[in-house]
Amino acid sequence: MLIIYATFSSSNNKSTENILTSSLTIFSNPPEALVYLNGDSLGQTPLQDLNLPTDHYSMSIVKKDYHTIDTTIFLSAGNPLQLDFLLQEIVITPPPIASEKPPPPKKVKPKPSFASLTIRSNPSKVTIWLNGQIKGQTPLQLSNIKPGEYQLKAGKENYETYKQKVSLRARENMVITPKLKLKTGSLIVVKEPHSARIRLNGKYMEDLDYPINQIPIGTYQLEITASGYATFNKAITITPDKVDTIYATLKRLEGELSVLVRPWGSIYINEQLHKSSADTKYKISLPVAQYEIKVIHPTLGTWKRSVKIQPEKVADLTVDFNQKIKMQVDAIDQAGNPVYAEIFLDNQNTGKSTPETIDVRLGFHRLMVKKDGYLTSNGEREIMVDEHLRDTQTFILNEIK
Repeated sequence: MLIIYATFSSSNNKSTENILTSSLTIFSNPPEALVYLNGDSLGQTPLQDLNLPTDHYSMSIVKKDYHTIDTTIFLSAGNPLQLDFLLQEIVITPPPIASEKPPPPKKVKPKPSFASLTIRSNPSKVTIWLNGQIKGQTPLQLSNIKPGEYQLKAGKENYETYKQKVSLRARENMVITPKLKLKTGSLIVVKEPHSARIRLNGKYMEDLDYPINQIPIGTYQLEITASGYATFNKAITITPDKVDTIYATLKRLEGELSVLVRPWGSIYINEQLHKSSADTKYKISLPVAQYEIKVIHPTLGTWKRSVKIQPEKVADLTVDFNQKIKMQVDAIDQAGNPVYAEIFLDNQNTGKSTPETIDVRLGFHRLMVKKDGYLTSNGEREIMVDEHLRDTQTFILNEIK
């Protein structure tokens, strides 16, 4: 007795009785054989897509003048089951005539034992050919196959054809799981800027497990990104054996720079003069990036700052050369003891000694301290004085011995 198992994936939509069912398809050669399941007639072959509760069943295949096939099947949550039976014809030898001498018995060749073949596949619903004859779609179970050599072919639209030689032995139940490869296409991306990076379905091209000229067919989300540029997005479809070309010029993102100088001054951006003697607010749109902004007044000094321009935002600067910033100046010896030293700003003696807080005009300044009998180890320093200045300016003095 042959026991056949099948699995079936139940639907997410449960019936009110929570009964799991499976699909059963039965073919026979020759057709029009009666099929009995647990003693009840299901009809004649071919029977296709019968929806039955999952369970064990006894099955009989009956046709006049052919040997009856009795078997057991098992339907369970998993895949639909397809059966293909080859019926053996009953050969009746006429009785000998009494008056005649019975003929010598004929040598009867032993009937061959059959094999069976179970075929699953990745992906599913792949069409199967055996020696050039279509046998159905996976998952597929073929019974009563004569032992021997067979050429198996599996095919599905948009997939490469799979071929395999199969050698079946008597009473063998062989399981085969062909894995079909998706056909591929090619993609060419012409992009500006050249440094922009490409992503397909969220993965950078260098992280994909296939080259750009062998992309599995299907629909993808193409994304091209570059710092300071708007992202380029496009849905693309890769088709078999075709080269798709995408041209992408990324739009440069911009922000705005606003500079107000008091009383007035010349404005430089990355060392290039943009506005001479500006005494009103100067505005300019700039590509997103980091810039060095410098403002020069011929007598009041120079101010400089690094400014980041962000997309659709305004970097608002006010440079007031009349503004005074408080700055703490200290001096110590090598042992860390305070030293009273004269404070010099821009080579001018301020008339004050350390430690002291002095008022300094906005902009670049040169600062140092001096004391007779001492040398300054860290010398004169240039300081950018603005509202961001927080650190105490500390000088170390070495006593001359």
